[in-house]
Amino acid sequence: MAIYHMSMKPIARSGGRSAVASAAYRAAVRLKNERDGLVHDFSSRQGVEHAEIVLPAGVSGYWARKRSALWNAAERAEKRSDARVAREFEIALPHELRSDRRVALSRAFAQDLANRYGAAVDFAIHATSCCIISGLDYRHLTPIDRCMKPLSGGAVAFAGRPAS
Repeated sequence: MAIYHMSMKPIARSGGRSAVASAAYRAAVRLKNERDGLVHDFSSRQGVEHAEIVLPAGVSGYWARKRSALWNAAERAEKRSDARVAREFEIALPHELRSDRRVALSRAFAQDLANRYGAAVDFAIHATSCCIISGLDYRHLTPIDRCMKPLSGGAVAFAGRPAS
């Protein structure tokens, strides 16, 4: 039987968090934060079934599908030392769902968020074995806190904050 769980947390500099470090952890990859020069290496982390970046409809920035480029650009877009760079949504998925259904549901939800708010969404699905509550798989959706604006020639820029 499925147990509902959903939480939302800001990824803000005021809390000592880094969007680049958070993205590296969620996707179990190695990323360098260009803002402070730190390398966040979670490539040996187990339990990440799938990780993907979804862009809003009409935005085709190839660079934005590269996790390092996207999150470093998001960090650069924020000037304040206490800026909120992104938000993290943690949502439980029932383990009874097949892996392909978990990916499809997560992708559809991420695409809806991306289209509704005009922001890139980085999502990762973590397997049951790495979760606190057994029997649940978690998906982490991390939308950037700035809208993406397509420019001429396929370029993309960050614009203002999305309307809540």
